[in-house]
Amino acid sequence: MKRKTIITGSCGKAWMLALVWLLAGMVSACNDKGDDPAPSQEDEQLEERNDQLSYKLLLRQLCEVEQQSDGSEVYTPLRGVALKSATPTVYYIAVESLAEAEAHYYDIISVLNEDVNGSLTDYEVKAGDCRLKFVPSTGTGEMAYIEVDCPALQDCLTELVFISTSQWPANDINSPYNILSVWHNKSSNRYYLCVRSSDAGAGIMLTFDSGWSSVTRQKRENNQTYSLFTNTATSEALGLISYLMQYRPNKFKNLLTAMERHPEAKSSNTYKYLQRLYNGESLTFDYNYSIEEKGWWLWSYDLVKISKISLNTEGSNRVAVKWTATYGKNAMPASSTGSSSFNFLPGKVDTTYWEAIFR
Repeated sequence: MKRKTIITGSCGKAWMLALVWLLAGMVSACNDKGDDPAPSQEDEQLEERNDQLSYKLLLRQLCEVEQQSDGSEVYTPLRGVALKSATPTVYYIAVESLAEAEAHYYDIISVLNEDVNGSLTDYEVKAGDCRLKFVPSTGTGEMAYIEVDCPALQDCLTELVFISTSQWPANDINSPYNILSVWHNKSSNRYYLCVRSSDAGAGIMLTFDSGWSSVTRQKRENNQTYSLFTNTATSEALGLISYLMQYRPNKFKNLLTAMERHPEAKSSNTYKYLQRLYNGESLTFDYNYSIEEKGWWLWSYDLVKISKISLNTEGSNRVAVKWTATYGKNAMPASSTGSSSFNFLPGKVDTTYWEAIFR
């Protein structure tokens, strides 16, 4: 006969409760461990590498970085101009509104966006040991400034100050062509618009009158001919038109008025296209292309890609959209609109060849 052991009374209940609490504690410990894992060394190293990459990208938004033979780096500010000899690390940029100053700042910090479609709008950002802070100003003539706290740049750039275009020094000769000024080239009879001054780096002049070239090609699969634009304006030059219409609408309107009063300028394509864009019409321009042979022998064909930029008006916003038109087998490439641009450096205007229409 087997002997049975029966746990009764308070002692038995206590034993059962202890067992329940023990099991519950083990489950809780397992759940806690799974929900909040300790960061691994690899995770920390990856985060550090990403932070250093963001730091280098941010530096290149502010300065040109030149690598020296001894491994050191030399930094040259890319934005603005140092107007005061007493503060050589403070650079100034002329703007017409606080919104335009913000646009400059957002462009600088855009490299820190984690999402390619994101839009970082923080007034203070940090990458590595570099910190930027955007501060709206209340002073007369000063729109805003950016504090640049980067040890690597302490000897060349500590602040970017946005001042009103009306406060820009009248005797400034850093750029022979003011931004949004219109010039007539007497030699080529073209009308040019200055879309970027040479206050810091090369300026850009843009025209729609002529200056580009065309090449005629033949599709290998059907022997039909088509034309492509070459030596066109850069996408940067074309995109600046949307930017300037958005942030300097009054001066843009004034330059059109000045061209309208000038009979020859009014008849130019440069005036006509600028007027159409200002009125809200969308225009598309070609700025590059590529041709690649596909297939084999009798089945080969040309794959043609044309890089285009469309200048659109979306509500109250002026936007520039870059896209690629692809033409496969038996598809004939279609060109959009031609344009031409050139870069210029600081210096005096040669009035032998250039006539100012609007400044």
